[in-house]
Formats: sequence, C-alpha cells, structure tokens
Amino acid sequence: MAVTLTGDRTTVSNFRHNLFVGGFMSGFPKLPWTTLFYKYLNPWCRTDKEGIFREAPLGLRKVESCLVHHEIDCKVVHPKYLERYIQQGDTLCVSCVDPLGTGPVPSMINKFVMDVSLHKTIEKFFGIRENFLKLEFDRLINRIGKLREKREFDVVVGGPGAEYLMDKMDDCNIDHIYLGEVEIGLPKFVKDGSSKKVIRGELPEAEDIHPIVNPTDGRVELSRGCGRGCKFCGPALKGRMRYMPIEKIIEEVRVNQQEGHSIVTLQSEDFLLYGADRFVPQTDAVMDVFKSIFNETDTHAIFPMHVSFSSILANPDLIEELSDFLRSRGQKVLASQPGMETGSTKLIKDLMPGKLLPFKDMEWKEVVLDSIKILKRNGWYFVATLITGLPGETEEDIEDTIDLVESIDHDGGLIIPLFFSPVKYTNLEDKRSFFDRSLKEQHLKLIKTCWKRNVKRIPKIYKSAIGEASRNRSVSGLFATFGMRTLTTLSNGVI
Repeated sequence: MAVTLTGDRTTVSNFRHNLFVGGFMSGFPKLPWTTLFYKYLNPWCRTDKEGIFREAPLGLRKVESCLVHHEIDCKVVHPKYLERYIQQGDTLCVSCVDPLGTGPVPSMINKFVMDVSLHKTIEKFFGIRENFLKLEFDRLINRIGKLREKREFDVVVGGPGAEYLMDKMDDCNIDHIYLGEVEIGLPKFVKDGSSKKVIRGELPEAEDIHPIVNPTDGRVELSRGCGRGCKFCGPALKGRMRYMPIEKIIEEVRVNQQEGHSIVTLQSEDFLLYGADRFVPQTDAVMDVFKSIFNETDTHAIFPMHVSFSSILANPDLIEELSDFLRSRGQKVLASQPGMETGSTKLIKDLMPGKLLPFKDMEWKEVVLDSIKILKRNGWYFVATLITGLPGETEEDIEDTIDLVESIDHDGGLIIPLFFSPVKYTNLEDKRSFFDRSLKEQHLKLIKTCWKRNVKRIPKIYKSAIGEASRNRSVSGLFATFGMRTLTTLSNGVI
C-alpha cells in the first residue's frame, strides 16, 4: 500500500516567496483582472519530470516525513500526475487551507464586493464569481472524482481547512477527514484503517516530530503550538508549545539548501517563546537557534514567521541583541508577523487572555504601542492582523481599535483587518461568522483607517526593504500596491 500526497494550487504554491501577497490574492473572486494577478502570484511549486514536487509546503512535508519514518511509501505529487501514482487500494491524502473560500480573507473581500456601490456594475458585466480558493479545491476534487471512476482508493482530507468540509464529505467524495497533528494518528490509520469518518490526531511530543526529508520553499519548523489559549484558535495552535531541538532545525535547513534555498523562514506561532520560561523569552535559547543556523549552514537570512507583541515587550533587550546579530551577518531586512486582533482590552481578556502574558494588568493598547516602539527602534518591519466582528464586540470596542491603529507611529508596519470566521472544535465554533452580519459604520471606518495607512506605507516598505535586489519581489510589490489601492477605492464606495 502506498500513500500519495497532494493539494490544490492555492496550497502548493511558493507564492513567489511572498506568502502574504500571494495568499491574499487567492481570496479574490475570479474576474479578468484578478486572474492575471492570481496566476502570477500563485505559481505551482516546482516539480521534476515525473510530476513529483521538488519543493512543497511545510505541512505536506511534515506528513511525508511522518509516513517515511514509519516506513510507509509516499510521494508528494502534482494533481495532474495523480493517475500515474495512485493504484487500486492506495490512500490519497489531500491538504487544504480554505476549501470553501469562506475564511477571514475571502470573507472580507467578498463582503466588499457585495456591499460596495459598484456591486451592480460588477454583477452586470462579470456576475458574482467564486474565489480562487474554492475554485481550485473544486477543480482538484473533480479530478480525483474522475480518477475514482477507474480505480478504488481512499481519500483523506486534512490541513487547517479540513473542518470546513465535515458537512460536505459526500458531496466532495471524501472518505475521511483528519483533524489535528499527524505524527501519532496518521500512520496508524494508513496501516490499520478506520471506520470513523472523522479522525482526530493526538499531540505528539517534540521528539516524535520528524524533520522533513525533502525541501520546502525554505520554511522549517521552530516550534509547534502556542499555549496562550485564544478561544478562536483550533487545538493545534491552542495546544502547549513544543520546541524543536536545534539539531532537527539544522537538519531541515540543510534539506532545503539542497534545492538552493539560502533564506530560512522559521515557522512558529511565536519565535521569541522558543525555550521560554512562563511566557518570558529567554535570550540564550533564541540566540542559540539563530547563531547555530548561521554558523552550521550556508544561510543568508532568517525570517521568523510569527511573534507576539507581549513577547517583544517582555524582553526588549533580546530584540536589540538579535537585530545586531542579524545585521552583523549581512541581513538587511528584519521582519515578522504579530497578531494585534483588536484594540479592546475587554475583548482580549474575554476571548484571548493569554495574549497579555506575562503581563496581567496592562492595557492591550499599551502593550502593542510599546512593542511597536521597540520594533521601530531596531528597524523591524511587521505585518499585523486584527479581527473585526469578534463575538461580543461593541461599538466602543471598535472605536478602541480605531484609536489604536491611528496611534501607531511606524512606517514599517502594515495592519491587515480580517473578519471573524468561527472554526470547529474551538470555544467560538457556534458563533456567527461576521460575513453573515451587517457591516456597521464603525467597521467601515476601521477598515478604511487601516487600508489608507497601508496604501501609503507599502511602497515605502518595498522600496526600502526589497529595493532592486529581487526583480520578482519588486514586481510582487507592485501587485500588492495595486491590490491595496483597489481595495481602498472599493472601501470608499461602501454604502
């Protein structure tokens, strides 16, 4: 028995090494002008002549390494080559992120398309189109369905968007949905099978998480889980943080460098909490990781994926030391993505009290602004997300968030507003999606406030951070600027 791993184009793309821009574009409805941008910004990951991906997303690579460790034959395959590899009785594992196109990003974009005064004109000429996230997943499912007419094999869907499909398994011809981490449960399922439609994975220890055996786009796993316990996060993120041993991180970096990736992206929910003590970042633990990567591999730059404002403020000296070290190794651009979520301390304490840790009595606005001062002082860029339409949100909470956004004094920071979208198996799974509610005047004011600042800042960021060093990324910057200007224009027309 063999296992084939695959995903659609919105999942198995290198996004031209700009996940934020490419991923954002995949949430747009399919229109003539959006298709042009989407196809450029979301190319397939590279394959060999046999249709095997030479690079693939970190999530798929972790599934692959888990199965290989248990001596299960598996390959990560481009969808158009599936017939070549899937045989009678095999298992096909499909990774998805937002298969129905109803997550925070497409919900926000669709809300504008439906609510702006240009809606009637758009509908008249183009009709209301589905977004690329849903279209690409449907295309993959249709391909799989045609293949199943020729031979029998199990279809298992997993990944961060799999829970959205639990009520649509028959429609999508899915046998099983796998939720959570794969290291313990998936090998058992492949070898022994299961009568359960929905399989829930267990949380492995760090020693049971195996290094990738084939390249990603440069991303490696620093840690898994978070431990802050936000009520809107799924089990994998909400679970306690587990830190990958440095030797495993180095091994993954070296695997990526076989494909020529000299820029490392550290995947973590909060890179400053690597080896932390009660949510207080430990300088030695974090610095050991960065120094080891540079000293033991041929790495040109390291970009940590996510960070928390609270962690920045809890150890500002660490940010300064890390910044000095990275610049001493020739790295000019320092950047990460923190979650701002809201400007309301009330909502923070009600829905995500762990976000304040190790601080208990500070106002959230104070934590954010003080952290941004630290980032600005040390020359860090950041892209912060916030969630509007949270359960229990009042007009006062929205005004608090607007006040926070207006108080940010840092041209190197972007604030991206997203709509609340409930996730199954979380404390907020029974709450209404913001897409199903009316857009209030304060919501519109908040979104406009964010985008007007973003439109002014992003050309400066791309000019100073990217410059002429990379033609592809400069072009991506132009695409991003155009997209943001378009969205701002739409927001000005909202009724």
